[in-house]
Amino acid sequence: MKIRNGFVSNSSSSSFIIAVKDGECCPTCGRSDNGFLSRFPKGNGDYEETRIRADGARNVFNNIIDVWGKDMNDRETRDEMLKLQTEMDTFEKLGYRVAFIEISYHDENINDEWSRIREKNDKSVVIIKDYN
Repeated sequence: MKIRNGFVSNSSSSSFIIAVKDGECCPTCGRSDNGFLSRFPKGNGDYEETRIRADGARNVFNNIIDVWGKDMNDRETRDEMLKLQTEMDTFEKLGYRVAFIEISYHDENINDEWSRIREKNDKSVVIIKDYN
């Protein structure tokens, strides 16, 4: 797995496909800590702003195909995409939430939290794919 601690110099955001394990549900009220993804702003956001680009393994997969124009007729691309789809589906079966996120360099709060998660190797957030 490729680990990047900072941002690419010619971009103001970084993109990742991640799997997030939500916190335990309270036995009394049934609520849970939605974790890292709950801190992202609502709505689609603009290009290179902090946002959840797609949520759920199927939506992430479709977003990559649609937005980035992946050619599923190309064998190498198809194999890579099928491997990615299998990995995302596996995490969902294990109870993780899969999301395609963009983190803006200018969003200090999310950046600080992202750095803490990565530094302590928090297994509740797994990077499936780093697009930087």
